[in-house]
Amino acid sequence: MNRGINESKELYREMKALYNEGELKELTIEAAQALKGKRIKTLYFGYAGQDGVDDFVVGNIISEYDYYLNCPSETEGRFPDEKGNKNLIDYWKSCGYSDTIERSKRTLYLLDSDGYDTMFRLHTEGDNTFTCSDVDRIVYYKEA
Repeated sequence: MNRGINESKELYREMKALYNEGELKELTIEAAQALKGKRIKTLYFGYAGQDGVDDFVVGNIISEYDYYLNCPSETEGRFPDEKGNKNLIDYWKSCGYSDTIERSKRTLYLLDSDGYDTMFRLHTEGDNTFTCSDVDRIVYYKEA
């Protein structure tokens, strides 16, 4: 969800205070499934000064494979390409990236209710807590 810098700072202050008070929960796959259709506010910690917050309605949980196979917003303007690849999965297949394809079938994405990628992942099989870009950057939430 796009918002102005001041609104983001205010949300960050609110969420950081709630985190410090122990009021936020880790966003697990079970929680995300139960929260589908509900608005949540999230907090995750990045490298120095790169923490992030968001506020969105929870959507589907799908594999990275299905996301890149079926998500028009991710392929718009890039596919079909000059080699006839219809999407990123076709491209990976044409390059022989079988390991990438297999990993993409095991990585789960949390989408918002509009089908956009929240950048929250279950990176490895057996994980049940969403993280952002790195597997050790846990996503915390509260219902909005």
